[in-house]
Amino acid sequence: MKLDPRHKTERLGEHIPGFQGYRSVRRGQTDLLLRRYLAAELEKVRDRLADFIFGRETGGELHGKLAATLKTLAFLKAEISTGDDDTGSSAELSPEGEERILDFDLVLLEKIAGLHTPLEEMEWARAPAAIERNLDLLDEGVAEIDELYRQRRSLLRG
Repeated sequence: MKLDPRHKTERLGEHIPGFQGYRSVRRGQTDLLLRRYLAAELEKVRDRLADFIFGRETGGELHGKLAATLKTLAFLKAEISTGDDDTGSSAELSPEGEERILDFDLVLLEKIAGLHTPLEEMEWARAPAAIERNLDLLDEGVAEIDELYRQRRSLLRG
């Protein structure tokens, strides 16, 4: 079942108090609320990965890959949380444009929540190869989130 924009806004509002949608008068505030929420969720993933690295003896190449993913997560979080004012454009956002942005927002929420699955698998894994496979999945998820966020930002800029 396809949700209408009002239901999408309500669904996002379940996670983000004060979320009103992008056709509201406070379009920039709505965007900021979303970006803060996404950044906080990425911070949880980054913290969990940092705890994993700290609590697990990994050496050599695997340790380097884990550290690189940690840096990538920190960079993505910073990019999202300090994003420029993407809503500064004076162009009116069409209902179709708002719906597309809401779709991106919902997918971003799901993708970020999905990053916990490979982390959980890494925490349970004993073999370095299993850790590395799940780290690759985590990296793929982070790359997808980065690309989705860039597309979303382009759409907001018009």
